[in-house]
Amino acid sequence: MTATTAVTPAVAASAEYPPERHRPRVTIGTDGSTWGDAALEWALRHAWLMNAGLKVYSARSSDDHAIARRLDVYRWLNASVTTSDDSPEHTLLTASTDTDLLVLGYHGHSPHNLGVGHLVLPVVTRSECDTVVVRGEPRAVRAEHGWVTAA
Repeated sequence: MTATTAVTPAVAASAEYPPERHRPRVTIGTDGSTWGDAALEWALRHAWLMNAGLKVYSARSSDDHAIARRLDVYRWLNASVTTSDDSPEHTLLTASTDTDLLVLGYHGHSPHNLGVGHLVLPVVTRSECDTVVVRGEPRAVRAEHGWVTAA
């Protein structure tokens, strides 16, 4: 008895070539607050370490010159800055459908529920991608402690 296996062209093609990998994508939402700036710094460093593309969504209250100075330090990154006319929540949730990682500061100019900003909980719970909320003392955000606390 002889067994034969039929291989479809799609299966044969996938066996011959490894799946194409895309460059990781990191998206950051910042409002120019202390924690927005900390999140931007964390996202820049993470994108650099992962060789990822970076998309920055800045609020109208953000200091464009401060963002440009930070991006200049990482000038070899493939990065872009966008200001959207939509609400920040809608902008970030839409961005979460086309990115690998979304980064936010734990609150903007004023904390709300449970000490987090009013955007954090809705964005984290409805995001379509992994989400990092940056919080901690400045040394920890700059990774000078050597450990990470996550919940």
